[in-house]
Amino acid sequence: MQLCRTAALVAIICWFGAVAQASIGLPFTEDFSSGSEGYNSTPASGSLSFNGFDYSVDGNGVIALYNVNPFIGPSTPFANIDGLGVIGDYTWTGDTSNNVHTFTVASGNGSAFALSSLDWATGNGGPPTIYTITGYRGLTQVAQIADIDLEAAGTYGSATSSEIFATDIGPGDGSAYGLNLVFSGSDWTNIDRFVFSATGNDILVVLDNIQYAPAAIPEPSVAAFAVGLAVLAVAGHRRFRRQPKPTTAG
Repeated sequence: MQLCRTAALVAIICWFGAVAQASIGLPFTEDFSSGSEGYNSTPASGSLSFNGFDYSVDGNGVIALYNVNPFIGPSTPFANIDGLGVIGDYTWTGDTSNNVHTFTVASGNGSAFALSSLDWATGNGGPPTIYTITGYRGLTQVAQIADIDLEAAGTYGSATSSEIFATDIGPGDGSAYGLNLVFSGSDWTNIDRFVFSATGNDILVVLDNIQYAPAAIPEPSVAAFAVGLAVLAVAGHRRFRRQPKPTTAG
C-alpha cells in the first residue's frame, strides 16, 4: 500500500508540474516591437532566436526582422500589420536559386505551447501563395492543413480538429497578399513547433502578431490526477480502519 501511495503522490505532483510549466511566459503576442530593423541580417543567417522562440528557413535562405509594409510594398498597408515582422527568405529573388521551401517556428526550449492566431503575408510577382501548415509535438505530426491559399479567405479543414479560419487583411488588389489565421482546431493546442511549406519558387513568408498560449493539459494527465486522489483516499481509509482500539486500565 505504501508503494501505491507513493505512485499516487508522484502522479499528482506531475500533474501540478505540467500545469505550472504550461503557464511560464504564456500567453503573449509576439509583434516583434522590441526588436530592431534588420535584426539578424548582418551577418545573414537562416535562423533567428527571439523572445524564447526560434524562427528558421531551409536551403540557403536568410531570415530577419524588417518593417513589413515598406519591405513588401503593398499598395495600401496590411490591415493588421504595423511595424516589424519576421521575414524569410528576405533575400528572395523570385526563383528557386536559394532552395527555400519551409519556414519553421519552434519553442526555444522544446516545451509545448498552443498556437492561437497570427498574421501572414507575402509579396506579389512570384513567391508561392499556396501552403501547407503543419504542427508537431516532438517527432510526431499532430496537426496539418494543406492548400491554404493566401489569396482566399475562408475556413480550412472545416469541422476537423486541425481547423483554421482565415480572414483577408489586404490589400486586395494583387500588389501583395495577407491573411489573419485563427487556429481554432484542438490539434494546435499542444505543439512545440509549426511549419509553413510550399513547392515551386522560393518562399517569401512574413509573420507578425503571433499569439502563443499555454499548451492544453493532456487528458491522461488529468486522469492520472483523479486516479491518484482515489488511491490516496482508499489508502487513508484502510489506514483508519487499522488503528488499534484504545485500551483502558483494569
